[in-house]
Amino acid sequence: MFGFLKNLFVEKPPAKNQKECEAFVDAIVYCMIVDRRIEPEEMELVEGKAHLLPWKSTQPVAEFVRESMTRAVQKMGLSDKAIEYCKDIRKRLRSEEVREYTLKMCERMVEEDGVTRASESQFLTLLTRRLRK
Repeated sequence: MFGFLKNLFVEKPPAKNQKECEAFVDAIVYCMIVDRRIEPEEMELVEGKAHLLPWKSTQPVAEFVRESMTRAVQKMGLSDKAIEYCKDIRKRLRSEEVREYTLKMCERMVEEDGVTRASESQFLTLLTRRLRK
């Protein structure tokens, strides 16, 4: 998985505004923790590579990632909350190109360890439905 994480943000993403950057991080973070397995090294790599996003907030991206983890944990296991979270991500991802890129990165994140757990598959299905509406 770590090789994927190193390359996750290296692949040239489509242009994003700040809201789209934040929604992208929220989606990727949720995919990382939806199976309730995350290594500290994964967070370090994500935070280390996230600086490649066109981040314009005064809030440091590392702080945003940690807050995103808290928000995602609050939504896990509750389908209504997960649906609302996906809807919120969708609202912030304005362009179809950015939505498709986000889905692609989420799919790669889930598939990277070679084991797709039910929780990961369910979230990807939910997110795909919302982002492709």
